[in-house]
Amino acid sequence: MRVHKPRRIDEYLEGLADFLNTAHANATEKEWRLFLKRIEKNGSMGTYFFSTFRDFSRPKAKTKEVPDITLQEAKDIRTEMHHNALQYLRTKEDRPYDALVGCLNKLELKTNYECVAVTGKVRPGQAILRSHDKNWASRTLTLATNIKELLYTILATALVNGTLNRLQVCKECGKYIAVKQRNRRFCPGTSCKDDFFNREKAQDPDFKKTARMKRRVVI
Repeated sequence: MRVHKPRRIDEYLEGLADFLNTAHANATEKEWRLFLKRIEKNGSMGTYFFSTFRDFSRPKAKTKEVPDITLQEAKDIRTEMHHNALQYLRTKEDRPYDALVGCLNKLELKTNYECVAVTGKVRPGQAILRSHDKNWASRTLTLATNIKELLYTILATALVNGTLNRLQVCKECGKYIAVKQRNRRFCPGTSCKDDFFNREKAQDPDFKKTARMKRRVVI
């Protein structure tokens, strides 16, 4: 099985969206097993969902990966995130991110500080220290010790680095989507966009009137 490590926050957001779309209230065990197979290929995220198990009563038995979370546990986490941390995707309040920030502060996620030597071109806006004939850059990493903390860490990282708007909700089907273009609001590669606007047009009286006039001209 090919395993890869996510290289960009986009891939973490894709994994989060997949989790949110799978662990809904009516999800079945079959749907959950298929999700676990998908997430297992995600080297960084997948390690949080599985533990290595070996039956020592059978010396020749091989180790195997055992899920660390049940479907019901996943549903509970998803429900909490959907109704609290992810309110900003649906609310019209003046301070849409307050609920998310509150959830992150309540978790009291651990932070790890690093200061590493920088080689090559410095990113615009990056804070640099000069010492010992080298450039140094500091950063903070939010640490996750379980699956719930991992999912919130993804949101925290995206919130801080400005990529949180890439997690959206499809205006047609309501699924969570991780998009590359922040103005995209529909599931890519589906009929969601066409279905949404076709219904909007059908309900628009001006559109119906214009369509009737066009048909008369054609006739």
